[in-house]
Parts: sequence; structure tokens; C-alpha cells
Amino acid sequence: LKAYLDWVDSSHQARLSAEYHPFQSDVLQFEGVTIRAPGAGERYAFHTGEDIEVRLRFRAPEPLSRPHVSIGISDGRPGNLVLCSMLVDGGAPDVVRGATEFVCRLRRLPLLPRVYELWCSVRSEHAFGDLFDWQPIGAFRVATSEVGSGPVAQSHVSTDGPVFVEHDWEVAPCR
Repeated sequence: LKAYLDWVDSSHQARLSAEYHPFQSDVLQFEGVTIRAPGAGERYAFHTGEDIEVRLRFRAPEPLSRPHVSIGISDGRPGNLVLCSMLVDGGAPDVVRGATEFVCRLRRLPLLPRVYELWCSVRSEHAFGDLFDWQPIGAFRVATSEVGSGPVAQSHVSTDGPVFVEHDWEVAPCR
């Protein structure tokens, strides 16, 4: 079962990656995205709980004041499973001009094995009006997980809820 699900996910990721052609704006051009483990080379398959870096490359023909970058991770259903946004936590640079790379480090990504889409937008300095519209820009997959040792662990982590939350069980007789 695991080999079949890996094959389905890797084929799905390859199809998605070939389909991304982001709509450009006049004030900010998207040049590309790479995903990697910190300190390692580019790759697109990860392990549940691994740190990842999303590197976004943009080009601003004219100086742009305080662009706010947001990235979201989706498993294809409506809404984001993860949202990392300068609109929420700050970090927007004072000015960008020319080629600029934005790096977002996600710590201990709690996603279970499957393919995920990466979305992005860039808002203006006043946090309204998109400089780069919210849209899908890439895909990656979580390929492996050490989660679970129960009788259906392999199928569960690949087909049920996409987020792993550390937990334990306690069972005791009622009094």
C-alpha cells in the first residue's frame, strides 16, 4: 500500500509542478520558488516533522516600500493548512528593488505524507491591494513519516487528517 501511495503522490506532484504558471503583475514579477531543508540543496520530498525553507524570488523594476509576503500550504481542499504571513508576524523589508529573495523557514512541519500545494501573495505597504495575487506557485510532498505503529498506521497517515499533533493515550477504569 505504501509503495502505491508513494507512486500516486509523486505522479501528482510532478503534474502539479508542471502546471504552475503564476500570473505576473507590472510592479512585482515572480521569478521562482525553491524548497529545501535548511543547509541542504533543493528538494521537494520531506519527512513529517522536518524543518523546511521556502525560497521565493521576485523582481521589482521600481523600488517597493514594505511588501508583505504570505505563503500558504494546502492539500487541495479549500483553505490553508498552514499560513505564514508578514501581515501577521511582521518582517516586511523597508524597501525592495531589483531581484530579491524572501526565505520563510518552517520549523518541524507537522504534515503527514501526501502532496501539498504552495500558495503565495504579496500585499502593498498598507496591507491592502495585492502586488502579486494569491495563487498557487509550486508543490512539494511529505513522503515519509514515523507516525503510528497501530494496525492501520500506514494507510491512515496517507489518507486521513493531514496534520500530526503529538499525543498520548491514558486508559483507566471508571470509578
